Amino acid sequence: MRRYIGCPCSLHLAFYALLRAANADLRRPGSQRAREDVGAAFPCASTYYNEGELIEKRHFAAGARGRVAYVAGLEHTGHHLWHDGVFKQPGPWRNAYDAYDVGDRATTCADDAKLEKALRADLARTQGDVLLHLPSCSYPCGTAPACPPATWDPDLPWLAAATEAAGFDLRVIVATRRPRDIVRDPYNGFTAGRIATLTRSCRRLEAQLRRLDPRFLVCAPYPDAYANATKLSRFLGVDVRPAVAATFRPSKRDDSGALARADRDARAAFGLLEGCSRALDAVCSSLSY
Repeated sequence: MRRYIGCPCSLHLAFYALLRAANADLRRPGSQRAREDVGAAFPCASTYYNEGELIEKRHFAAGARGRVAYVAGLEHTGHHLWHDGVFKQPGPWRNAYDAYDVGDRATTCADDAKLEKALRADLARTQGDVLLHLPSCSYPCGTAPACPPATWDPDLPWLAAATEAAGFDLRVIVATRRPRDIVRDPYNGFTAGRIATLTRSCRRLEAQLRRLDPRFLVCAPYPDAYANATKLSRFLGVDVRPAVAATFRPSKRDDSGALARADRDARAAFGLLEGCSRALDAVCSSLSY
């Protein structure tokens, strides 16, 4: 996974700036966001994406070709298992870096077409029944002080609408992990501020997941990655079992001791994070996969 730390104006969030283009376009009175902006062959994602509406899944590829895998989850829930592990192993998949790095900050609905163009360019470099993996950033994705919190997280509903409009079959792997194993990191420690940031992003993720047709989603609890490899293979259309077996390592993270030593504010904040984690579990338990 090519991950960058910084403000959304830098390259690592140029892609997510593109994903927010439809929102800005929808707010413009009299906006000319009709399909002629991007050509009849590519209906603009803004015609599907309206704030608060369910994003319906319409495209289902017969095999892996035409499917796009994407990992969504909080920090330390397993992105690197997929980005630096599974999808770096030999297999019938390709990392869609062209799509990740596409474009500058988008300002009009016409910029939606850049995502389709980049995905198709990545797909054209493959032969046969190959899955595209779209590298992602965690929730939050950079929390630089100069950047407003509204820019910290990916925009998953827009991505779902945009890939649907482009004719691709998006498959979202929702990475989860118990809260006490994700809150502490070498840079922020086990603090109320750190936990509050994760809770905010957790709520954003939950709200975004609830806007998606459940058929976009499969959940992947980190401790169960190996046990769930068969289910994940069916969902993605490629056999990831050998790659998971080669890269998955059982978690050694356990911050229960740090939690016990934390101050009252941190423990109170942690309770809110646990509540949001249970809400994510409820989303997962409602899925057919």
